[in-house]
Amino acid sequence: HVECSAVAYSEWTLTFQNDASVQREARCVIRLPPGAVVSRVTLWIDGEEREAAYGGRSKVRAAYERVVRQRRDPVLVTTLGPGRIMLQCFPVPPDGGTMKTKVGITAPLHLTSATSGRLRLPMIEEQNFGVAEEGRHTFDVTVEPPLVGTATSGGRAGSGLGTPVGIGVRGPLHAASAARIERHRLIGVRQSLVTSVQPALDRVVLVVDGSRRAGAYRDRIAALLAALPSTSHFALLMATEDTTYSGAFVPATTAAIQRAQSALANAAFVGGQDNGPALSQAFALAASNNASVVWIHTTCPTVLSPMPALTDLVQSSRTPVLLLQLDTGPNRLAHALEDLPTTTRIPAFAGKGDPLKQLARRLTGPWSRVSLTRQNADPANLPGAIPLGSDHIVRLWAADQIDTLPHADAVALATSLQLVTPVSSAVVLESQQQYDDAGLDPAEAVDSPHVATTPEPATWALLLVGGGLLGMRVRRQRKAGCHV
Repeated sequence: HVECSAVAYSEWTLTFQNDASVQREARCVIRLPPGAVVSRVTLWIDGEEREAAYGGRSKVRAAYERVVRQRRDPVLVTTLGPGRIMLQCFPVPPDGGTMKTKVGITAPLHLTSATSGRLRLPMIEEQNFGVAEEGRHTFDVTVEPPLVGTATSGGRAGSGLGTPVGIGVRGPLHAASAARIERHRLIGVRQSLVTSVQPALDRVVLVVDGSRRAGAYRDRIAALLAALPSTSHFALLMATEDTTYSGAFVPATTAAIQRAQSALANAAFVGGQDNGPALSQAFALAASNNASVVWIHTTCPTVLSPMPALTDLVQSSRTPVLLLQLDTGPNRLAHALEDLPTTTRIPAFAGKGDPLKQLARRLTGPWSRVSLTRQNADPANLPGAIPLGSDHIVRLWAADQIDTLPHADAVALATSLQLVTPVSSAVVLESQQQYDDAGLDPAEAVDSPHVATTPEPATWALLLVGGGLLGMRVRRQRKAGCHV
């Protein structure tokens, strides 16, 4: 459900089927839309949908593991770094047995102007199960009038649940105030649209992954280099077995760009390359030239370089880092860098939201940035002239506050608003006794104002996007490794 207050709420229902003769645990890592937070988790037990309980991470994890040892029916959802969650279900019954769970996600629109934005739907980044060929993966999308929406998809054909699917929205997006009754107090939040002009990113060290998958983007990266303004300065490092410069940190003259393009054209792009050494050189070069590091990379689920040394280098230099991933899937080194405050991930959208196009806009600038800001406000004094927005605005505000609060206060806020955050998790247990034993309270009934839900489709239901798959057969995870 996409609203004109520039927020969206989606629910993803996953059904796991186990064809093995023994119980299995289904696990997957889900990449959330940029800026999103999980705001609802349910599990079907004996045909009845049950709400999750929310609490501190260690407390919820202990409750899950205690029930797993008893071979009962829990589901656990935790964060796994910025923008990613881990979902675990156990036990999926053997011999064709199923488990059905739902994850609700609150997300802001990625604004491209004051009247348009995009929502990228969640996608599975890693899993220990296969996808049933006869299954279905469908999206019912409702857009609040008077907005107009379109859907686009990207990625490789047949990639199903791991394919980026985006919804473009046009219409009068408005600043909105929102008030929500929390369990213990009334919370007011004022949200505003802010437009700012960002200067060109004119001092950059570009690191290009030399792995085989990146080779398909060679020509587009060369075109990106050609678009660099003559007033900018850059260096190019190819992350290959022999990390080489196309030249030092130099002005973007025609001759310098041609040398960089030649290095790109002559790169082998083979196997799965260790990008750690090239990144280390890039951070040293950027720090001495007051530049930013832009890392254009692909999937690599195996750590090939010592991450602590690299992350310590980034933190000590305070160098701004932009991550641009060309495909979908895990990259352990990128995950480690995402945790750092100086790192920004360029979000992947299909079609016009292509991350390489977004990077080109930042490099060639100046460019107009439209963003949302949210401030706590006295509910009694929210301006009457501003349209009342969804309580999902309050959830997004609360998710933004987590890193700024003392740990106990952060846990209390996330738990009271029933959010999965870096300090809180969600678990569905089978009985009230299990919740009591764990010291947890399940969420309130689905008709409560405290529980995020998707409205029933009305006459303004906009579109149905078919594709991908929803039925899943559990299988053993293949050994992780870089694509070669």
